Amino acid sequence: MGHLENCDLEIEWKSLDEIRPYENNPRNIPRRAIRAVADSIQRFGWRQPIVVDREGVIVVGHVRYEAAKHLGLASVPVHVADFTPEEAKLYRLIDNRTANLSSWNMMKLDIELKNVQESIKCGLTIDLDLFGFNKEIRQLKNYSLDTTKIFYEPRGPKPEVSELYDATEAEKLLEEVRKVEDAELRRFLEYSAIRFVRWRFDKIAEYYAHSDDNVKAIFRRLALVIVDFDEALERGWVKLTNRVFELLREANRVKSVQGTEGKP
Repeated sequence: MGHLENCDLEIEWKSLDEIRPYENNPRNIPRRAIRAVADSIQRFGWRQPIVVDREGVIVVGHVRYEAAKHLGLASVPVHVADFTPEEAKLYRLIDNRTANLSSWNMMKLDIELKNVQESIKCGLTIDLDLFGFNKEIRQLKNYSLDTTKIFYEPRGPKPEVSELYDATEAEKLLEEVRKVEDAELRRFLEYSAIRFVRWRFDKIAEYYAHSDDNVKAIFRRLALVIVDFDEALERGWVKLTNRVFELLREANRVKSVQGTEGKP
C-alpha cells in the first residue's frame, strides 16, 4: 500500500534536454497523435505531467514529449517516479495497455459528440477528425440514438409470415439432422439448426407494427424487435450490442428508402 497512502505527486519543470524517451518504447507514435496532443496542450494547457524514472528516462508520456518538441517548448512538467527498473518497465506496459481495455458506450458518446458539434456550430474551433472521432461520427450517422424508445408504425402492407425469414439453409441442415438416431442428440441439433435461419428484420418490424399487443409482447420477449434500450440492457441483451446496432442501421436504411418513395 506504500504507493497509495501519503503519496504526494511532486511535479517539477524540466527542460527537454533533461529527459529522454525510452529507447525500447513498444508503442508506435503516429504523427497524427502528436498533432492531436499538441492541439490539446495548446487548448487546455498541461494537465498531465510526463513521468520519468530517476535517470530521466520517460516511463509514461512519450506522446506528450513529442508534442512538446512539436510546439517548440523549452520545458515540460515532470514527475520523477521512484521506480525500480523492473517497476518502470511493468508500469510502462500496463499504462499503454489499459487504454485499450475499455470501449465506448455508443449511446452516451452520441450525446457527448452532439453537444460538441453544437458548440462547433456556435463558434468553437476544433477538428474532431484530428482526435480520431471521424469513425465514431460516421457510425452514429448510420442510426439514431436520440431516444431510448423506438416506436414502430405501419409503413406498408402487413407482410406474410413466410416473408419474415429464410430457412433454406436451416432446412438443408435439418435433412441431415433427422437422420441422427439418438433422439436427445437429434433434438439438440434441431435447435442448433435454428442459428442458420436468416431473419428479415425490416419485414419483422413491419409485421410487428401491424400486430396486436399479445403478438408484440412475444416479439419483444424473443428480441425480434428492440423497443426499450433500458429493458434490453436489464434483460442481458447488452451482449447483442453490435447486432442491435446492425438492426438499427437496417431499420434506418429502410426508413430512408420508404421516406423517398413517391418523391420525384
